[in-house]
Amino acid sequence: MKFVYEQRVSAESARVFVFFGDPANLGVLHREDGAFRLLRHSGSVAPGSETWVACRVGRVLPLVLGFRHDAWDPPHWFSERAVHGPFARFAHRHEFVPVAGGTLVRDSLDDMMQR
Repeated sequence: MKFVYEQRVSAESARVFVFFGDPANLGVLHREDGAFRLLRHSGSVAPGSETWVACRVGRVLPLVLGFRHDAWDPPHWFSERAVHGPFARFAHRHEFVPVAGGTLVRDSLDDMMQR
């Protein structure tokens, strides 16, 4: 199963990549989700670094998710895979595509439930 989410950002793609590439900014991106907490991170999304978060499914079921960043091509994309959490497999790729007036940010989540 694959899910793709897209949004346009009114900023140049290299700048958007730098913002998304700093795990400390996850709190900004999820500021309206009171159930999200950044637990720890390695300071970047370079391959081998990790990011751990706590969240709630349906604001009821608490989850701790750990991700290891596994590949990147700045300023075009980076990806991570789950190393902790309920999913048998969780692959997430962030892409930053230059478009007129800014950047198309595309998040692809792949095979989350596949066993």
